[in-house]
Amino acid sequence: MKRMYWIIMLIAIVLIIAVVVGAVIAFLYLPESMQGVVLGVGALALFNLVLVLGFTRYNGRRRNRRR
Repeated sequence: MKRMYWIIMLIAIVLIIAVVVGAVIAFLYLPESMQGVVLGVGALALFNLVLVLGFTRYNGRRRNRRR
């Protein structure tokens, strides 16, 4: 189970990096009218991934205490 925890955590970190890079590229190349949309969607995606990462870490700690 600990291995699964690390895999989920690594996937979440890689996705956070990909979302940040994609949002920066899109923000730079889209017209000004679309930049707000990119910021909003990017912020929601990052918030979602941070929540997944936080819940994964919390559940990993809870499992370790039970043993």
